[in-house]
This record gives sequence, structure tokens and C-alpha cells, in this order.
Amino acid sequence: MANSELVAIPYLLIDELYANYQETNIIWRKILELQYHAASERSMLARIPSAERRYEKFIELNPFDASRVPLRYMATYLGMRLETLSRIRSKMVKQTA
Repeated sequence: MANSELVAIPYLLIDELYANYQETNIIWRKILELQYHAASERSMLARIPSAERRYEKFIELNPFDASRVPLRYMATYLGMRLETLSRIRSKMVKQTA
């Protein structure tokens, strides 16, 4: 399991930042926009009934090298078993060859 760190920002500090620094509002809005966009993409993926189509859409939406992501995490993200993801990936490799 990967190590992670959670940082909590008290509401009073956020309120003080808003009051004293105008750019805080812009920064928070941009962060919320990115989070909303990511949530809408996850929601769209979750509504696709076909596991194969979900994987194809995931690859289409994410420009990074998906081979760098461990398959177990990708399978969990896509809501499928590791075996299913492996089968889909091997099928796609055979089709492109």
C-alpha cells in the first residue's frame, strides 16, 4: 500500500485567507473546477456498462502512459476485476498486432 499524507485546513484559516488575499478565491475555484471535472469523468466511466468500453474510454480521456499505472489500481478505478482488465488489454494488443 502506498504511503499518503492528509492535510486538513481549518475553516477559520480558509476564511482568513479569503479576507486577506484576493488570489485565494481564484486558486480555490480552480482547484474545485479540477475536482469537479475529475468527478464528472469518474461518473461517466461508472455509467458505461461494458468493461471493455470503460477501459477504452479511460485510455481516450487520459493522455498519460497508462502502462505506468499498476493494473490492480486501474482495475479498481474502472470497477472491474484484475483478470477482466488483463483479458481486455491482451485482446487489444492482439487486435493492434
